[in-house]
Amino acid sequence: MTEESTVRISVDADGSTARVHIPASFDPAALTVSLLAACAAGAGVRISAQVHAGLAQAADRFRRDPSDLSAVVARATPPVHGNDGELLWQPGFDPTPSSSEPVAENSAVDHYAGRTYVRVAPGDHVATLRLPTPGEDGSNVLGEVLKARPGRPGTLRPEAGFEIDAENRVIAVSDGVLAVSRGALSITKLLEVKGYVDFETGNIDFDGSVDIREGVRDRFVVKATGNVTIGGLIESATIECGGDLSCGRGAAARDRGTITVGGNVDIGFLNNTRGMIGGTLSVRREIINCDLAIDGTLLGESAALIGGLVVAGADVSIGTLGSDGDRATVLRVGAMPVLADRLRECERAADGLRARIARLNESLIQAGRLGRQATASDRERMTELSYEIDDLTRLLHAEEEQCAALRAIRAAPRRLNVRVGKCIHPGVRIESDSAEIVFEQMVRGPVHLSCDGSGEVTFRIGDGPPRPVTEIAVVRRKRPAATGSAGAEEAHPVPAAA
Repeated sequence: MTEESTVRISVDADGSTARVHIPASFDPAALTVSLLAACAAGAGVRISAQVHAGLAQAADRFRRDPSDLSAVVARATPPVHGNDGELLWQPGFDPTPSSSEPVAENSAVDHYAGRTYVRVAPGDHVATLRLPTPGEDGSNVLGEVLKARPGRPGTLRPEAGFEIDAENRVIAVSDGVLAVSRGALSITKLLEVKGYVDFETGNIDFDGSVDIREGVRDRFVVKATGNVTIGGLIESATIECGGDLSCGRGAAARDRGTITVGGNVDIGFLNNTRGMIGGTLSVRREIINCDLAIDGTLLGESAALIGGLVVAGADVSIGTLGSDGDRATVLRVGAMPVLADRLRECERAADGLRARIARLNESLIQAGRLGRQATASDRERMTELSYEIDDLTRLLHAEEEQCAALRAIRAAPRRLNVRVGKCIHPGVRIESDSAEIVFEQMVRGPVHLSCDGSGEVTFRIGDGPPRPVTEIAVVRRKRPAATGSAGAEEAHPVPAAA
């Protein structure tokens, strides 16, 4: 029997398929499944139920149509590769930036807008951890194993601040903000910016502290409830922080930038900047053409205060006041505008709580008038009203205590205490609650201005005796402000909106 008249089995080089070849000259009566199986086995094909069925189908086709036949009778079983591990985020908790969201046609794009920082609290279900799977091996038509590739561990692993429960749920165990860095997911209260705050980062609005390695570019905004540390220059930007601000260089705001700080400020220089500072301002070089309201002390033993208006609530220690050319420079001492703003906010909050308590009490009285006609739902509502009134009353007491503390600080006597290390130039005006002291000639330091026991302003040159300030400056008396009024504090500069 020639090769052209025999049944033949071929196997692809990669073992993916096996084919049966039956020439038209083969006798259909001699064609059996057993014959085909023997040929397949001889070619190395592993005979399985599926292969046996394929051979039977090929034999049946040939018997019905005895023409040249080439048919696949066996296919490889490919491996099922394992799934990679990953974090499946719960809605609203994905902290990773995404650029895949479509932008509506003709919509305005805010190129300064920053990313969203996701806040978490203990017990929050942040994500579910999908573990990698090993996969399932396959085999080719010869029975050789095709190894499956196991899934790889997830590229993002939960670390500090999380626990993983029996259902692989990632649960926050501390409060803070989700942070992703070098493949690790953690909870932090410190946001680190490796370079500048610019178009790459967008504006920052963070519940915690912010550490910026470089500077803040024009028109960008940095807001933080904690401290802000900036290594480089603050340009005409907006900085708002509830804690302290530390800046390695300084702020060159060009009359457009503002800083609003609840705590202390430590900075190299301030040029053309508007700001409100709740604590102490420490400056190393100069304050030029600024409008600043400082509730605490101004410390700048080596610095110059030139132009603008600076308000300080406590002591002032400065190197130089004014400059050549008799530039107008105003230093107002003794007012506390930031505290005054806090007091107003506290009083508004207390008033709001009183109004809410009054409305709830009225609702409770009306519900009580139902008497025996009150339903179970009415009685439940009365209980809820009572609990809500109790909660609001506790909040009101806390606000009232805070208001009382702020009023006490504000009412405490604050005396003029200004030390100038080098000199005071003509054009400088120092204001206190009782007087304006105008300098028309240069006064070389070190000079110390203060009030004596009778409230009169005196000065000392170095270690010399106290002398009336009228010897070196023109003094203009002020009328006493009415008790309880905001007085000059309400006239202090407030940073303009960015």
